[in-house]
Amino acid sequence: GYTVGGPVYIPKLYNGRNRTFFSTSLERDHDPRELTRQARVPTEAERAGDFSRTVNRQGGAFAIYDPLTTVVSGSAATRQPFAGARLPASRLSPIGSAVLSKYPLPNSGQSTQLEAYNWALSKTYMVDQRQVGVRVDHVLSNRQRLFGRVGFLKRLQQAEDLFYGATSYPVSGGSDLGSLIRRRINVSLDDTIVVSPSLVGSIRFGVLSYASESTGGASGADPADLKLPDVIVRNQAVRGWSNFDLGGNLPGIGASWSFSREMVGSLLSNWTKLIGQHAAKFGVDYRLARNSNVSLGGNATASFTTGPTFTQSDPFNRNAANTSGSGMASMLLGLADSGAFGFNSPTSTQNHYLALFVQDDWKVSSRLTLNAGLRYELETPYTERYNRNSYRFDGNAALPVRVPGLDLRGGILFAGVDGNPRATAADKNNFGPRAGLAWRPRSGTVVRAGYGLFFSTISLNTSFFGALNVFNAQTSFVGTIDNGATAFTTVANPFPAGLQQPIGSSVGLMAQVGDTLSFFDDRRVNPYNQQWQLSIQQELPARMLFEIAYMGMHNLKQIESFNLNERPDRFLALGRAENNTVPNPFLNVFPSTSTLGRGSTVTQSRLWPRFPQYTTLTLQGANTGRALYHSLQMKLDKRLTRGLNFLWSYTFSRTMDNNTTSIVNPRFYRAVSPFDQKHVLRIAFTYQLPFQFSGGGANRLLRQTLGGWAASGFGTLASGRPLSVSH
Repeated sequence: GYTVGGPVYIPKLYNGRNRTFFSTSLERDHDPRELTRQARVPTEAERAGDFSRTVNRQGGAFAIYDPLTTVVSGSAATRQPFAGARLPASRLSPIGSAVLSKYPLPNSGQSTQLEAYNWALSKTYMVDQRQVGVRVDHVLSNRQRLFGRVGFLKRLQQAEDLFYGATSYPVSGGSDLGSLIRRRINVSLDDTIVVSPSLVGSIRFGVLSYASESTGGASGADPADLKLPDVIVRNQAVRGWSNFDLGGNLPGIGASWSFSREMVGSLLSNWTKLIGQHAAKFGVDYRLARNSNVSLGGNATASFTTGPTFTQSDPFNRNAANTSGSGMASMLLGLADSGAFGFNSPTSTQNHYLALFVQDDWKVSSRLTLNAGLRYELETPYTERYNRNSYRFDGNAALPVRVPGLDLRGGILFAGVDGNPRATAADKNNFGPRAGLAWRPRSGTVVRAGYGLFFSTISLNTSFFGALNVFNAQTSFVGTIDNGATAFTTVANPFPAGLQQPIGSSVGLMAQVGDTLSFFDDRRVNPYNQQWQLSIQQELPARMLFEIAYMGMHNLKQIESFNLNERPDRFLALGRAENNTVPNPFLNVFPSTSTLGRGSTVTQSRLWPRFPQYTTLTLQGANTGRALYHSLQMKLDKRLTRGLNFLWSYTFSRTMDNNTTSIVNPRFYRAVSPFDQKHVLRIAFTYQLPFQFSGGGANRLLRQTLGGWAASGFGTLASGRPLSVSH
């Protein structure tokens, strides 16, 4: 790269010496990185339906069971195995065979055990970034200065295909795969004014534009390569392979594409007023954020997830998957557990942020300085340009349809419809006080203390702002309606009731009945934290400074989400009775394209939640999270003497989370945070090598080549983070 700057001088046209200056720079960074992945891939025999040499997850004999032979008896099920763990050729699905054929053959070891890696490959992941900046400063007078700045950045992240169509791998998921192009443009203009010797201020305008385009897997490929049914090939929102997740440490294959653009306009004004021993600072911070998103979603080319359930011995016993059943076998039979097809409508959202602040630094004496301030913040809820989002969820509203034996209540209200506002009310109670002091009780010793209350924005804590599927075209693939006992539909005929089309707000309270629904808590407020600290600094001999401090922080109103259709605890005593089938009361009442509007029966547990009209009902933005942090911090800073300086720091801390894991079955936990690190020790140093060569001749050459060198280093020693245990 380069940096060039100086006065603006154009002969015979403009002489900007001492008045107008420019600077421009270019930075280029080309960073190839190693990309290594490993996974389990189908063997040649498994692709043909022959699992006779496949080893089960526990290292023993493996069996494949026929889902067409399922016999359900109460809460248990039995099946007959395929002879020799081989699928008959007549039962093989062209789609399943095509999907498995897209995987590479094993190249790592001879293991045929399920989930054991038998393939690995290394290629390159490249990061290329270019950044250009131009700045012009102009002195209008000895009281006023202007500057303008324009910056451009383009960042390309591109991975070589380890094999064509891969979208994810075990452990690492989809990170560092595909192509990601980011473009950023920022423009700013600043005017600094000296009104008087005691009043100085600045006004800054800025615009930031950020665009991102992501492409992954077999985007643009012919979906017919996978022998997909015509209903998928003709109706894809973007062209490409459908996404298939077969589990068992197999890579995911498919295609993805998305584009988004964010623009933020800002106005920041800071002023300082000197009054005697006081320095008062005040100002305003305003931002307008707009986000346009064309993220069609992972279902735009269709997506299917399948596991061992259809081919294991007992679909109701998850331990049966240890010795039988495989997602590969289920796919070869043309079966999938779940999936969806359709696209998310583009969105265009915006919100406003306004902050007013004032602070006073009071120099009481040469030994004592006090400061106090207050910041008020207002963040408006997001609005969507065409009101393609929800206003709130009314849990008491009666649905306009009658379902025998059920009193269905609860439905979504739309923004800007039927007299509803375009957004919920803003949180207007965000006053953040701050106070601090610096006291020098004696020479070489300084005591500092402070407290502050700081608010966060909703937009930094969640990416959900009330989007609804009724504005999208999403059709669920229902692989089973009896918890995997039998297949309800197949991948060859995935949507027998047709495809769901966008219906918008006209559906009213019936929006998304029979399917999933997420909504934003209309009572939500901005998260905030309280911080406090007390420190003592002491100068030591040999130009060293030692500091010891206590620092605490309490995070409050953290945003979390909950499933309101979680199974109530009172039904736990019924055990496996949840798998019992009962007549489907939603049949011919809910839309036939919905999950609950299909099939003559449903499982008993489907009717237990408070809102059985939804498969899941997710509350987003609940202010239920809390965290508490305490720490003892020490630091020793050796300033430069005899060519050496070093910095040593140590932190002894504890971070605790207070979590609510459910609001249907209230449970409150206080536990060590996953981010807790009890001990952290760091050290850094720089040493100027003592090679000095004075004089001319050979010493001059040695001084140019060996003189002025320095050695530096740093190290960190830290406790491990807590292990997360799940079941």
